[in-house]
Amino acid sequence: MRLAEFEGQYYTAEPFHYEFWAECLGVFDEVVILAQAAHARQPPPGSVVGGPHVNVVPLPSARGTMGYLAAVASMARATQQALPSADVWLLHPPSVETLLCTVHLQRRRRPYAVELRGDQSLDVAYLRAKGVPLPRAVSLVMRSTLRRAVRGARAVSAVADFLIKEHAEGFGGPVFCASDVRIPEWWVGSPRSWPGPGRRILALGRLEAQKDPLGLVAACAELAAAGFDQWELSFVGDGPLGPPVARLARQLGVGEKVALSGPVSWGPRLFARLREADLVVLNSVVEGMPRVAVEAMAAGTPVLGTRVGALPELLAEGAIVPRLLPSALGQAIRTLLSDPSALTRLSAHGIAMAGRFSASRLRAIRREFLVAVRAMAEDASDPSVSRAP
Repeated sequence: MRLAEFEGQYYTAEPFHYEFWAECLGVFDEVVILAQAAHARQPPPGSVVGGPHVNVVPLPSARGTMGYLAAVASMARATQQALPSADVWLLHPPSVETLLCTVHLQRRRRPYAVELRGDQSLDVAYLRAKGVPLPRAVSLVMRSTLRRAVRGARAVSAVADFLIKEHAEGFGGPVFCASDVRIPEWWVGSPRSWPGPGRRILALGRLEAQKDPLGLVAACAELAAAGFDQWELSFVGDGPLGPPVARLARQLGVGEKVALSGPVSWGPRLFARLREADLVVLNSVVEGMPRVAVEAMAAGTPVLGTRVGALPELLAEGAIVPRLLPSALGQAIRTLLSDPSALTRLSAHGIAMAGRFSASRLRAIRREFLVAVRAMAEDASDPSVSRAP
């Protein structure tokens, strides 16, 4: 997690804001968050992280291999200084910060638990797309970091089943699965039906290599070249690949059919955009638990995605394609848009899946995890409780 600091306050554009961490206060007296933070010159977008009994200990912000090499000594010192401030730690591997914490905690036999939110930095294709030097070596280091953290943990929680199967299979302690994507009751729509073919494709999220928006444009352009032009594509979001997306669409002769709408804030406006679409497409190179997919499905909009991360757990048969393969993606888009019954079936599937992401249900599971973490901390401080060396 990366934070932005402005006038002593810390902000995040992710869902890990104060209200998320305040849930821990029903189990613990105080929460201390150790995270990278960069100074912002103006109020940043997002929500405040800190608040009553939730404090932030900032780490130096680092990006890229050389940036981390320059910052690792400062991170190590900050981590060591922060160790006495907590009775138990929750680590989010894999990351350099997690590795530093894991080393210190294991040396001191301090109890910690692990929350698995994704494993993108283990994926060589993702690292290569991001321009990371020596992607295979970085992947091996991150995999080793994650494996070491899980091996020494007292409890594990993950946002998706695939993370448990991949990284915590056979773990000896308690294991929980609780998505960090929570859907409020008002968001869940009703199943939709299509009287005829669909045409409106929606892609939501950052325009960056991880989401492969260029591949989605190429897939749609292949459809147009093959004579199927009953589609229009709208990107909702911004990012470094915005200009290249617009340029590629013009070069491939589909500039008038591809729109870059910019970001839309979470809430009724985003819900309305989802309900207007006939198909939401996630052409992701890598994913954890994709919020966009869950929110679209809960709104009753069909979703097509790649076989990465938690998407195979979420999507229905016929709505999953290989990643980095525009021809397969284009064919799937054509098949679904041309079949009203398939769109209707996918809409019903999404609404049925929404119950798994009920905010009240997931909040209760996470509380169970936190209670288990507290119990393990109390055991660690009780000399009468025997523990494995």
